[in-house]
Amino acid sequence: MKKYNYNFFLLVALLGFSSCKETNDSKLPEITTITLISPDACNFIDLEAVREVSFSWISDPNEGTSANGYTLCLSKSQDLSMPFTQNVSNLTHSIPKANLDVQLRKWGFGNSVEDTIYWSVKPATDVETVTPSETRPLILKSLPQHPPVINLLAPIDGASIHLKEVELVYFSWQWSYTGIYTGEYTFLIAKDKNFEYPVSFNQYINNSRSISAEELNKQLLEWGFEFDTEATIYWIVKDVDGFAVVPNARTLKLTLIPQQ
Repeated sequence: MKKYNYNFFLLVALLGFSSCKETNDSKLPEITTITLISPDACNFIDLEAVREVSFSWISDPNEGTSANGYTLCLSKSQDLSMPFTQNVSNLTHSIPKANLDVQLRKWGFGNSVEDTIYWSVKPATDVETVTPSETRPLILKSLPQHPPVINLLAPIDGASIHLKEVELVYFSWQWSYTGIYTGEYTFLIAKDKNFEYPVSFNQYINNSRSISAEELNKQLLEWGFEFDTEATIYWIVKDVDGFAVVPNARTLKLTLIPQQ
């Protein structure tokens, strides 16, 4: 009887050890290997000659993926100190030339100055073991003058609107330069802050845009929101020529019209 009891307890101990091992393994940090694709090392880009600067990379699927996306880091220093960062969910990201020029000026660039910055990509989550991506140099030439800025006016960030109580929702913005911008704007709304799948409305020269409550309600339903519930969306305005600094997106809380 004692022999059987000993074997029984030994079996329980082994099972317990195996269970603990599986539990510990499940808590191991994810590992992501990132390889930079473009721009190439020491590539030269004149911001005046482009609308935006695009960055791309790949994440090795054999080493895991970054579930929460990636952080694109740009810096004046090769050690990436005091970086300008952008959190993205895709394997590519584009920065409007005017927005990038603003950052260059914060780093001491003047008008039409050609100098080197550095960029890299890392997982957006904190992980204990990460295969570092390389840090690439990129030569940029700043714009010949400070770019203008588009300032969003209304609705204010985080405003709440019940669509059943209004006929139209008004959006407005202004140009930071004196005078009227003679180009056209693109007005965008999206259900995610990264604007991965935005709805783009017609381009307008005027500094305002109104959308009917019915049109917004229909779009919210297409995005999967339900009748008579509150939905948070994001809106932004860009100039078609890519000449102005793109503002930070604003949030807008919309309560859908009850089902008839």
